[in-house]
Amino acid sequence: MRDALIIFVAIILAIVIGGYLFLNGGPEFNPGSIALPQSQQPASSFWVLAEGQDAGGVDRRTNFRIMTDDEFRALWSLVYGTGGPAVPAVDFSKDEVIAVFDGSHSSGGYRVEVTGVTDAEGKRTVSILREMPGEDCTVTAGITSPFQIVRVPKTSLPLAKEEQSRTRRCGP
Repeated sequence: MRDALIIFVAIILAIVIGGYLFLNGGPEFNPGSIALPQSQQPASSFWVLAEGQDAGGVDRRTNFRIMTDDEFRALWSLVYGTGGPAVPAVDFSKDEVIAVFDGSHSSGGYRVEVTGVTDAEGKRTVSILREMPGEDCTVTAGITSPFQIVRVPKTSLPLAKEEQSRTRRCGP
């Protein structure tokens, strides 16, 4: 039991460190040495695996690139705990997972989403939209932590992010 706890903590730390490097390591980071062919074409599709307003154990703005089933199960457990929905099946020989988290907010009305994934110029760019409520919006009281988890075709290209922020208008 103690060994399982140590392994779980090590996986969580690896995810947190990877997220920190993705956010604070500059516009690009090295995902490791994975021997896959490089694509220079747009990754035209991605599939939403999960999204919501309560990211469980992730309370800060961060992003993750998940390349293995073990990493994905650890991330899923971090978000949903032990009583959440079943972990979606992902074929990590063909796909990878991108998870974006908006951090903790003191009210509702916030949202984060992947709006595009493009492979060009030797990198994969993940376009992220962060939306916040305008002053005229009625929002729920309570802490929220928006997130979205998507599946994309696997690549060996380094990741870059392109973020946009938008304030939503609610009134006339």
